[in-house]
Amino acid sequence: MDNKFATVMARKTIEELVEILEVKSGNYLPEALDAANTELKIRKVSIEETENIVASIIREDIENEKKINTFEKLFLCLYPILTFIIIYLSYSKESYTDKREQLIKWFKYSLLFRFIIVFIFVLLDLVFA
Repeated sequence: MDNKFATVMARKTIEELVEILEVKSGNYLPEALDAANTELKIRKVSIEETENIVASIIREDIENEKKINTFEKLFLCLYPILTFIIIYLSYSKESYTDKREQLIKWFKYSLLFRFIIVFIFVLLDLVFA
């Protein structure tokens, strides 16, 4: 039984197929999931290998959760004090210690950046005044 997703799934890596079936199955049609499952059977992927891939995907997701995103960093540079307070309070739970540490680090960077900009403007004012 060949469906329209079989050729698409044949081009995917084993990791991508496992992720489709085990992690993101709610985002796919049943026919696509059947094609992915069939492709894994054709490639003779063992259950142990599947479990290892799922574990590595979960570890990667956990590591990504520990990082603050680019939007938060950008906002922190533009509006440091207000953003720091808001984001710090939202990360006040114990499970967000890594994000809080990164937030403090980026807050320091933003203050340093502002100090350098002010210093440059003061120097330019002294030179051209």
